[in-house]
Amino acid sequence: MNIYVLNKSTALKDSQIQNWIPAFNLFVGHVQEWWPRPAQLIWCPTDKEPADAWKLVFADKSDEAGDLGYHDFTADGRPISYVFAADDLKYGYSPTVTATHEIAEMIADPWISEVFQVSNTEFFAKEICDPCEDDQFAYSIRVAPFPSIKASDFVLPKWFIPGSTGQFDKTKKIQAPLKILSGGYMSVFTSGKGWKQVNARKTGALVTTKPDPKGKGRYGRLTKYGRDRKTALRWH
Repeated sequence: MNIYVLNKSTALKDSQIQNWIPAFNLFVGHVQEWWPRPAQLIWCPTDKEPADAWKLVFADKSDEAGDLGYHDFTADGRPISYVFAADDLKYGYSPTVTATHEIAEMIADPWISEVFQVSNTEFFAKEICDPCEDDQFAYSIRVAPFPSIKASDFVLPKWFIPGSTGQFDKTKKIQAPLKILSGGYMSVFTSGKGWKQVNARKTGALVTTKPDPKGKGRYGRLTKYGRDRKTALRWH
């Protein structure tokens, strides 16, 4: 599957993003070791934007309060991700971490519809970067002759299995299943109660937000779980 990369941001030059694409594709290979789905990122000028295709779009400012990037799907079911580069830079985040975060989650769950059952009553969203999304846990990728980029950490399938042992994330920062690192979060569905969001603050303490998963009160890379699914139809 081709994912077309478009730059609609004034904060980044086309050449910057083009230089990132080889590293993005190497990152795709890392994700596919654990979450196998064929994908390749291809540069696309905005004047040649395909109507029916998977897309990664760099823009400036978020249209969703609190989102530095998110993945969604169009009215005809085509996965699409947004990276809000001007907001990333304003708030001290890395646009390449945001981009690789969304790339990984597009591969793992393109239609934002899959969950893992972790108990008789709880289901975790298949958002593989959220538990370890903070930039401090990112790792470097370099494809010569281009500069290195920072890429998002992501969890492995074992992370979703209570009682499992072994490696739980790409960078081996997580030491137990279902553990959320500082600055991370997870969208959790509880039978009879609906969606909530569990956050890990900088202290490492876990905090459950209101049922609205957008109410976590900090600028981050939020999931689209728990939203009114009709909003997914607004992108054309």
